[in-house]
Amino acid sequence: MVGVQAVTDSQVPNFDANDHALVAQLLLDRYGHAVDLQDADAELRLDPESSTLTSCPTLYWCERSAHFVVNKLAPESFRAEFFYDDRQHFGCGIERFDDLRRCV
Repeated sequence: MVGVQAVTDSQVPNFDANDHALVAQLLLDRYGHAVDLQDADAELRLDPESSTLTSCPTLYWCERSAHFVVNKLAPESFRAEFFYDDRQHFGCGIERFDDLRRCV
């Protein structure tokens, strides 16, 4: 991918306590109740020209019959997806976010 620095597994930091608190508050504001937020990992192909997979920290939650994931691609780079079942995954039309708040 042009203009995007390659990231190794060791360079993708986990979501920290501040990230968790921010996402939890955003979900509380959106849904009006606390949402179970879970840590996960996803193997993603960060460079579409390469077959290399990178392990990326992921936040997951389920609400109103939809499943949501936010992947951390680099220190200040995020991707969002949602899905209703394993066969249909949807993005939000923006490939990468540099602000976790906007991504969520």
